[in-house]
Amino acid sequence: MKPLVFKSIPFDGNGADLLECVREHASPILLENTADERGVVIVGVDPWAQLAWSRGRGVITRRDGSSTSFNDPFGALRESLLERGADRWDCDEIEGFCGGLMGFFGYGIRGAIESTPDTLPDVIDLPDMRFGLYDIVLTLSAANGGGVRVTAWPESGGGGVLEGRTSELCAAIEAFSKASHDNCLSAVSAPPVELELDCSREEYEGRIEEIRDLIIEGSVYQVNLTQRIGVPCAEDALSVYRRMRRHHPAPYSAFIPIDKKTILSSSPECFVRGGRGAVESRPIKGTIHRDSNETRDANLQRQLSNSEKDHAELTMIVDLVRNDLSRVCRGGTVRVEDHAHIESAPTVHHLVTSVHGELDPVHDVFDLLRAALP
Repeated sequence: MKPLVFKSIPFDGNGADLLECVREHASPILLENTADERGVVIVGVDPWAQLAWSRGRGVITRRDGSSTSFNDPFGALRESLLERGADRWDCDEIEGFCGGLMGFFGYGIRGAIESTPDTLPDVIDLPDMRFGLYDIVLTLSAANGGGVRVTAWPESGGGGVLEGRTSELCAAIEAFSKASHDNCLSAVSAPPVELELDCSREEYEGRIEEIRDLIIEGSVYQVNLTQRIGVPCAEDALSVYRRMRRHHPAPYSAFIPIDKKTILSSSPECFVRGGRGAVESRPIKGTIHRDSNETRDANLQRQLSNSEKDHAELTMIVDLVRNDLSRVCRGGTVRVEDHAHIESAPTVHHLVTSVHGELDPVHDVFDLLRAALP
């Protein structure tokens, strides 16, 4: 059986505009991939089910109001697709995403994978995993002729219920006004802000010294020392997202509202992807700014290419990725390609490697995620 393509609607806007059109619907989410020239924008609304997991406890809440608890987040994701009947749908003739799971994992997902202590306080109150199973999605891409495609899985509702839900979305998209879009962009400005750090410079430098001592002792060989930076903001989250996409465009970005919070994500890195048995990860270690002067910009590229520190960090993470993919890929298929090559974005240069493999038939994408995270 094939999903239904309800309509293809001409649309002279971007991903943020498309989300704005349907933002009042339940649990909207926006994912953007501009890593290739075709570019893809995916918007989901009103999911069939929501799955949330945090610190060992999970719950799936369905659109009909029923709910079920679970302990294994990866197993629950897999089973929700089967429950919804995704195994019966043939999307091969519909190019691109035609519905499914969209959401995020936080670093706390390690609690479902590794036996590590989790004693830190939860200061931002977000789940360690949150996914929606979206059976009606909107896609905007060059493959659609620059228009928005509305795709649905028929069991979303009987007869007029499904048509009613999709017609509301279509009407909202068709009502999009380019003029209001231009006014919205002109109103976006960056107010001055003061950063709120979670530790002082002295505390941070003290932590660095502790890590150096641990490395010398042989207790650890790599530590990712970070700190949270807060910025007071009374601005609408979508306006912030628009400005982020305009001034710091990245190949992968997302806008994910969660209750009264919103995740704004912008990343240059493809963590892991798989399709038809092929698996790829593209780790990045090593970044340097760009310069408007071609000669200085070329010098910056050479500086990055010749950096022993960045090469060492990239080699280390590539080795970790090879090990992780080997857990679920067929023996002898994991290979490294284009090691430590330069990729340039509008504002920075990156040092990148591609790691490929062939997924073992006994494993699926959820096994792949379990092996690759956190």
